Amino acid sequence: MTEDRPKHPSANHLHLPRRLFHMASGTAIVTIGIIFFPNKREFVAALTILWIVDLGIEALRLGWPWFNRTIEKTMGNIMREGEQRRISGIAYYLLGCLISGIIFPREIANLAILFLAFGDPVASLCGVIFGKRRLPDGWEVPEKSWEGSLGCFLVCFLITLNMSFYMPRTVELEIMQRLAFCILGGLGAALGELIPLRTDDNLALPVVSGAFLWLTAAVLNLVPGFYF
Repeated sequence: MTEDRPKHPSANHLHLPRRLFHMASGTAIVTIGIIFFPNKREFVAALTILWIVDLGIEALRLGWPWFNRTIEKTMGNIMREGEQRRISGIAYYLLGCLISGIIFPREIANLAILFLAFGDPVASLCGVIFGKRRLPDGWEVPEKSWEGSLGCFLVCFLITLNMSFYMPRTVELEIMQRLAFCILGGLGAALGELIPLRTDDNLALPVVSGAFLWLTAAVLNLVPGFYF
């Protein structure tokens, strides 16, 4: 299916406040986690509390119209259309981070969260600005594009490259091993963004990308210690 992109995308098409909030949230989660919650159990506990608090806010918002209107006035520019009447993407975002923190080694969890923070909004921006929306027939998510997936791959490749110099298990990788690890990181993020799973991207992307990077790095023995 093909959908022509706007010749000159406006601020409304780009949804910059929401994209920036998306990026800042994941960066904050990883940064605060590294500084204040270096232990995996503490990190997961903090994310669990944060997710439960958000669910409480969501319940109050959906149950009390006046509270919903207040939230909408405060955060309306970062909410998707229709989220005023259903659970917002923030709950799925935090759940994706939480599941990543539970099932992956800490280094992979941090990367998966950063893939979510930057890969998804960059893919959307590249799709709006450059995308031709040409995907195979029968693809269930026609608003996604190859250009968007390429943007997701590139930014997550660079994130993996940068983080690989600081993570204890990857800091001493040889250049070809590091390159392969970074390619797997970018590819996993692009697959997580592109695959049309029947769930919110905020939940699917970190889980799919983290699982792909973890398993392939382990199987290929790129990073010793990334085994079950």
